[in-house]
Amino acid sequence: MSPPRDTQSPARTRSGLWVVPEQRRRPSPGPPGGRICDDPDVRVPGIIYAWLVYEIDPRTGRLLLPDPVTGERKTRLDYVGQTIRTLDVRAEEHLEDKPWADIVVGALPIVVEQGMWTKAERDAREVAAIKRIRPRYNHDDNLDNPERIQIYRQVEQRHVRDRAAGRELWLPVDQRSAAARAAAERALVLGGLNGVEPRYPVTVLAEWAVAVGRWLARLPRRVQLGALALAGWTAGAWALMGWLMSKGLPQPYALTGAMIACAALVLGVVRARWIRRWARRKRRR
Repeated sequence: MSPPRDTQSPARTRSGLWVVPEQRRRPSPGPPGGRICDDPDVRVPGIIYAWLVYEIDPRTGRLLLPDPVTGERKTRLDYVGQTIRTLDVRAEEHLEDKPWADIVVGALPIVVEQGMWTKAERDAREVAAIKRIRPRYNHDDNLDNPERIQIYRQVEQRHVRDRAAGRELWLPVDQRSAAARAAAERALVLGGLNGVEPRYPVTVLAEWAVAVGRWLARLPRRVQLGALALAGWTAGAWALMGWLMSKGLPQPYALTGAMIACAALVLGVVRARWIRRWARRKRRR
């Protein structure tokens, strides 16, 4: 009889990569020093850690070939984090919900430093480690890193590796149902327009829309409204031109007529607003 399978720890595949078993128990959230302290101003034992992962092609996400002489793969520290619990507990969580969990080296991350810190001190040390190590998989406090791999690109690259290995496509924890996955796909562009980086792979068109949306999200409110008005005017003119062409009007005349009609509508709205402002100022005098 074969021995029972251990479902509590990662297992190595033939390629030497760590994969996560399908069934995992939820680890107890125990800190290194015992019970978790909720007071952010109290110094508690903390760890700043970094995950060592196998090197990939940043354009495709595929693993780089092993060295032809030594047969070993290149590795690098590519994710920095912090915890006030034990490393095995934090590792369990990362191996469950991170798209790069299939390329980590070893079962535990590497300790960068540890000590007694308040929450603010621990956060500051984590940010300092991110700036020093320059990992590609961190998002927060790493936006100025030109090598950073966006969250949705991490999922795309994981899918490339999954297809190459013949595995089922990996999904974030909050999208591991058909309904959640469909909702995530529908919310792609909205995720970009509100300035939040999407967490699911996007098409080229959606990626462009997300990039524009993230750029607009950083602009002042008036500029955002102006851009929205311009987009609405363009869509209205395009729809009106299509309607005029469907009535038999040639394209040049339909385009001219649609632009004039939409411009007249905009001028009418702006003129009415100016008139109301002028009337208010006149009453004040």
